[in-house]
Amino acid sequence: MALLLVIIFICTAFVGRVLLQYKLTGDHGLRTSLLGASLKINNQPNWAAKMATLLFVTGFLGIFSYSVADAWLLGSTVGIDQSLSWRQILGIAISVIGLGLVSWSQLQMGQNWRIGVDTNEKTDLVTHGIFAFSRNPIYLAILIFCIGICLLLPELPIFCSVIAIFFAIELQIKQVEEPYLHALHGQDFLGYKATTGRYFTQ
Repeated sequence: MALLLVIIFICTAFVGRVLLQYKLTGDHGLRTSLLGASLKINNQPNWAAKMATLLFVTGFLGIFSYSVADAWLLGSTVGIDQSLSWRQILGIAISVIGLGLVSWSQLQMGQNWRIGVDTNEKTDLVTHGIFAFSRNPIYLAILIFCIGICLLLPELPIFCSVIAIFFAIELQIKQVEEPYLHALHGQDFLGYKATTGRYFTQ
């Protein structure tokens, strides 16, 4: 079950969204140094972006790999003739909520949606809809999804992977995205930051 949810997450939150972005704008929305994106903030190289990417990819690879092992090697997934425990049901429910929130938040970003930051690029400051209650609903949704996976697979490798993802998100927000938005939008961003919480409404 965990593997199925992870595959759905990858197909909807990443692959599906990239394809939709390309269909809408003719651009895939991926912004990494490997694809020529500038990571410099205030003309200084931003190594935090690369570190955040490394942690994020490592964390998700850890979750995916252990989910595969659980499904095919350990044989501990729930079969048709087996009942789900309350913990597994709760884990599935929380993961589905996370999936839904990711998709909803991405859609509300519209053409401003990106994975990563290119400091040479100008995007709108999105503050409507769910972004009026959380500055980072996509990241919040990813963490909610990860909590659900932890309940489905309460194992040390999963916990370590989720911790890596959490630190990747914190690094990306604090050291990459917030400085970029401040430099781009100035007082508009500071006003938004003062009234809207990083993850939850203030």
